Amino acid sequence: AGETYQVLSQGDLSGSLVTADAPVAVFAGGADTWAGCPATSHAWEQLAPVDRWGREHLVVPFAGQGGDLVRIVADGPTTVQLDCDETVELEEGGVWTGLATAPLRVTSSAPVGVIQVSRGGDCTTTALGDANAVAVPPLALYRDGASVYPIFDAAELAEPHWLPGRSAARQGYSVARGLPGQEAADDGLLDDRPVQLEGPVRGVVFAVGIYDAHTFGLGWDCLGCATDLSAEPSCPPPEAGD
Repeated sequence: AGETYQVLSQGDLSGSLVTADAPVAVFAGGADTWAGCPATSHAWEQLAPVDRWGREHLVVPFAGQGGDLVRIVADGPTTVQLDCDETVELEEGGVWTGLATAPLRVTSSAPVGVIQVSRGGDCTTTALGDANAVAVPPLALYRDGASVYPIFDAAELAEPHWLPGRSAARQGYSVARGLPGQEAADDGLLDDRPVQLEGPVRGVVFAVGIYDAHTFGLGWDCLGCATDLSAEPSCPPPEAGD
């Protein structure tokens, strides 16, 4: 009880299967994660067990950063569709990696795991933040509303950036609103006061500095909250009001 075990590798462990004879928590990432450019950092996230994976995900990029890496992992032979268009075939333990510069809808023939990775600051349009990772829950595991609390105070947000005309920190949210499958993004920056997001929201909140990156998913989970995570998604998604 309370003991940990760590596996280290110079290579990519994505797609590795972890099983246990009692419930465990599994965290994955890297101590010095290369996420598109030399601005590396530790990036890690707690993984959901495969029985909490789903067949419909919506990736909403962090606002103003120029796009995020997306990794999709399959537990068995799976056909993945990106925005109901591009098709990717994955085998057991297979991984797809791509760049999302706009909201990306991921649907699949079997449940998959999805991770969103913010790139290092040298790759971003703001030159802020380093590599960080956040798990993207299935759409079925979102609820209405979210309270977003700031990390940086007003003084930190006003501090001069090493690039002229830029702030040394920014924080905010990037969400899609409405029915499952909606791809219209809504984003905003926070000052030092919390914000309440009303209605159905799916996406992420973030706070980035010159050497910092904090990323959080808005999804949630509890046993019985979603009755069927393996339900077949519709492509194209339903229109608002359907």
